[in-house]
Amino acid sequence: MKSVKPEELFKHRVFFTEFDRITHSDLFMNSDSKLIQIIQIERKLKLYILTKAHIVIATSQLLESPIAHEIIFNNPNLLKSETIIPSLRVEYKDASDFLVWKREEAASNKNNTYHFSQTEEIAKIIDTQGKAVRWALDDMSIWFKERLVGDLRNEKSLVRSSMREKGLLYDEHLTNELSLIEGLSRGKVIDVLKKTKNNEYIDFMSYYSDFIYYLSGARTTDSEGVLPQENLIDFSLSELLGRKTKLSDNEIFFKIFLDIVKAKTSTIFPIDFLDAISISDAIELRQIALSKNFIDKYNEIQLKTKKALLISDPEKLVLLLNELDEFEESLFIEFSQALDHELPTRLKEKKQRATGNILHSIASIFLPFYSPESYKDITISGLRLLGKEKAAKKVDEKIRQGMFACEKLLENTSILEKQIFLDFVDEMKKKYSSKMFD
Repeated sequence: MKSVKPEELFKHRVFFTEFDRITHSDLFMNSDSKLIQIIQIERKLKLYILTKAHIVIATSQLLESPIAHEIIFNNPNLLKSETIIPSLRVEYKDASDFLVWKREEAASNKNNTYHFSQTEEIAKIIDTQGKAVRWALDDMSIWFKERLVGDLRNEKSLVRSSMREKGLLYDEHLTNELSLIEGLSRGKVIDVLKKTKNNEYIDFMSYYSDFIYYLSGARTTDSEGVLPQENLIDFSLSELLGRKTKLSDNEIFFKIFLDIVKAKTSTIFPIDFLDAISISDAIELRQIALSKNFIDKYNEIQLKTKKALLISDPEKLVLLLNELDEFEESLFIEFSQALDHELPTRLKEKKQRATGNILHSIASIFLPFYSPESYKDITISGLRLLGKEKAAKKVDEKIRQGMFACEKLLENTSILEKQIFLDFVDEMKKKYSSKMFD
């Protein structure tokens, strides 16, 4: 297994936490529930495959989740293509070494989580086909504690605002106790919370500590968290202001980006696009997205928009609801401007293609068995077929000097600006159309 530092990976990577067994237990799911869970997770995976360079997932989550096992066994190329990058603590040689330690830890807690036969197979796949990004436990636990304790002590923080709205009293003694714990983890937070014997408070703070834990994981691997408000729903931020939290990553992609594409180009993408394509299709499109710089441009607009806002969170990891409104509006404007910039080039290219097609059609009438690639080839080949070699040379020279408007128009294709968004949208549409008619 090859180990890399975060800076050695492509930028625009996301830290994915959907396999975390603390937030959902898939051990006791019936088949229908498990199928629904798989569909929902695969849908999110496909979205990030299309819009991010890498999806970083904790090795522990890949090893412990039966849903992760099923998805990876059905799509082993997720690891081989480096679409998924496991994150692994620096002290373990590889995933198999990490599994030995987790099994020993689980045994002492009478936990059978890591004793599935599939778990060992997943570790082998990671070690033989994958690439892992390394992180240090101290870096994560120190930031986790500082952020959690700091938010609790800050009256203007998201967690304190939510507590007030839910009628929960701030407990300074509990906060001080958390600040004194070395190597603070989610498990240790729960142990302290249980002393309050207030189930509502325990549940609320558990959700928030999960949220901070995910952000600390993203930070240690220099990745983006999934758009945070998707996690904020867990501790009812949406209820806080009596309205549904909006602007998930899915909504950015479909409701802002693809809706603008549709409005400006009549290119229709139904909401079931992610369900229609397979994970393999998405991986194939990812390679095109990377090569055509779509992922760079798509994410640069998001980052540019976020930096332009006055975000209250100094780490720029959380967007509050008022900031979400500004973010949504700014994103709409930025994506619109980017597409407006590309559209003239696209229209010019369409004219060039149309001109070329007309010339090719005319030539095919007069020149049997001829399939030219340009106006230049049509003209010169036609003259040569008529035995006019001298004229052919003369025309060839004139064309190279740009004497013919048609030829000049066609040749301009090579100097046009790249249509990064629209070219990739075309690729997605082709893939979707092919799936619909398979």
